[in-house]
Amino acid sequence: MSSGTLKNILYSGGAILALLTPFLIESASPVAAQTATATNTSEEQDERALLRADEVSNNEETGILTATGNVELSQGDRVLLADTVTYNTNTDVATATGNVALVEPSGEVIFGEYVEITSDMKEAFVRDVRILLTDNTRIAADNAVRTNDNRTVFRQGVFSPCLPCKDDPEAAPLWQIKADRAIHDKEAQEMRYRNARLEFFGIPSFYTPYFSHADWTVDRKSGFLAAEYGRDDFLGNYGKVPYYWVTGPTSDVTITPMYTQNQGLQLSTEFRKIFENGILETTLSGTQADLVNSRGELKEDQFRGHIDAMGRFDLSDTWRAGFNIRRSTDESYPKVYDVDLRDEEQLYESRLFAERLEGRNYFSANAFAYQSLSDQVSTTRQPIVAPMLDWNHVSEPVLGSGYYELDANLLSLQREKGREVRRLSLTTAWNQPFMGAIGDVYTLRASLRTDGYWTNDHYPGSTAFDPSPSEGADFAGRVFPQLSMEWRYPWVAQSEHFQQTFEPIVQAVAAPNFGNYDDIPNEDSLDVEFDDTNLFALNRYAGLDRIDKGSRIDYGMNYSFSTYTEFYSEAFIGQSYRIQDNEDFSEGTGLRSNSSDYVGRIRIQPFSELDLLYRFRLDQDDFDFRQQEARFRAGIPEFRVTGSYLNFEETTESSRYGSREQIRISLSNQLTDHWRTRIYAQHDIENDYTPRAGINLIYEDECFTLFAGFERRRFRNRETQPEDTFGVRISLKYLGAFGTE
Repeated sequence: MSSGTLKNILYSGGAILALLTPFLIESASPVAAQTATATNTSEEQDERALLRADEVSNNEETGILTATGNVELSQGDRVLLADTVTYNTNTDVATATGNVALVEPSGEVIFGEYVEITSDMKEAFVRDVRILLTDNTRIAADNAVRTNDNRTVFRQGVFSPCLPCKDDPEAAPLWQIKADRAIHDKEAQEMRYRNARLEFFGIPSFYTPYFSHADWTVDRKSGFLAAEYGRDDFLGNYGKVPYYWVTGPTSDVTITPMYTQNQGLQLSTEFRKIFENGILETTLSGTQADLVNSRGELKEDQFRGHIDAMGRFDLSDTWRAGFNIRRSTDESYPKVYDVDLRDEEQLYESRLFAERLEGRNYFSANAFAYQSLSDQVSTTRQPIVAPMLDWNHVSEPVLGSGYYELDANLLSLQREKGREVRRLSLTTAWNQPFMGAIGDVYTLRASLRTDGYWTNDHYPGSTAFDPSPSEGADFAGRVFPQLSMEWRYPWVAQSEHFQQTFEPIVQAVAAPNFGNYDDIPNEDSLDVEFDDTNLFALNRYAGLDRIDKGSRIDYGMNYSFSTYTEFYSEAFIGQSYRIQDNEDFSEGTGLRSNSSDYVGRIRIQPFSELDLLYRFRLDQDDFDFRQQEARFRAGIPEFRVTGSYLNFEETTESSRYGSREQIRISLSNQLTDHWRTRIYAQHDIENDYTPRAGINLIYEDECFTLFAGFERRRFRNRETQPEDTFGVRISLKYLGAFGTE
């Protein structure tokens, strides 16, 4: 029973006094099957109340007012049912007896055989009490005593949020707490037990002389969270018990000490705060432990830790700012202590930014710093970008449907060791869309781009970040005009049962065959992934340091077929033909020759339970597959399979990934209403090993959650080795969770 629930019992008792008195005083003799209304003069009750009873009487000698027989007292959304309701004017006590039921406006229902309450609504007694809360939590006791409008004591109480068994409602629930005394403290929002027994299926499983937990009115409450235990080759046996601390209405702190058998104590602290104009989240951790450095040397008692902080703030209707800070004392720490790693990432990125969006203008100011988490890549070679400024403007329509664009970029990049770059780039463009006489759509674009580079320690033509030899300060620049015309002609064919669309697309691009000079360093355009998404992009490099020079023609065909029910499919294939040779692209990109590779996609969704997507790149000469990507989702909620297949050749010599071929698959099965399983695996076909595979078994109902999982990891570095892990986690509603990993 919540704190609000018992207050409502007292409040309703007060309503009995206030509502019965003016009506019953006027009744000098019994009246059968009475229906009447009364006005409550209490400050707390200003709604009219309705009383129904088989008989209503007033004994002036004894001072007892009585309503008997199917008594129903209602006011607003609150309803009291009982066999008999009486009010003793001498003692100022009201009672309700016989099948008492009180329905609260919130939906809670209180049952009892006998209810007694004082007129000041601070003291109450209920016998054979049973309470059903809105979330189906149940409380039962021999009796309940309310004192001081705050503290309720249930004697021989039973507490359980579990629903009764459908087949055998009288059977014990999945779990329940029995106690000699259960005390609900409304002010503290807490349930406390004396001589408590935790039972599963009616079997006592745990005893404690004292136990407490937050009540059902609590959204957040300070206290210990689920304990976790595990074992690791480097750390040995370890365990952690987080403590959650509510520091304010919109802030909290979670402190997690972790004791490890081999490396001592590690401490982690997470702080969260919601402001009127933003949010802040910060996680800090640290320890004094051994460290194996990149040379394989053991350093004892070294400080190791990390920070992961994020903030987002709306400064005005058009301005916002924020930051992400992610750093570690060493590249191995996040993997060893399993903190803030996302899918085995190999790089930490920190960012500070401010941006403005108003109308057709966008401005952003960014600063970036990176930390490598790989033994093979040095952090000293990672760039520090501060600042990077971008401004983009799109005009209102001018001269009909035409409009112009302005894009400006300023970048400053440096390293602890290696090349430094400063770049200023400005692009102006005119766009003129129009429609032909037969419904075809044209887009004409003319642009001029100007770039200036100031460099230090750059060797012309070298892709190395710290080339040897290197040159001192230098300046390089370029001016690059470009003209393009895109033509599209969508055709639609419809019938009574389906619709088809055909859309040929042709784009002609005219530009000089120069611009990627050796004096201009390449920082943001090292990798090129040519596919159906960027076939018609005017610059198929990801960044600004390299331009897609020369003249070319891009062409492709879009096709879609759909019924008016569920079936949908689409297909695309296209290619690019370059007028001049372009050796800036490497062989693996598919853009080195005059004729590019063929790129395309196929998607089929015959019904909602099946979705297939396949993307590909074919060699322009022998039609061999150079790049493949397949994704699928199949099944119903009871059984679902998802997966992906990737097959990429090495696109550029500077790529640190090389050729990749891997498959991922996940199977989920809803065995029953409460039981489900999940099996997943990731296999690297190129190197013939499985970096991750596992199986999960999950049970979940309204009051109990069980998670059991086994995972095999084959990721390693100098301090972590491939390992098999097994974890179990049990969560009890209101009580918390515990488990191992």
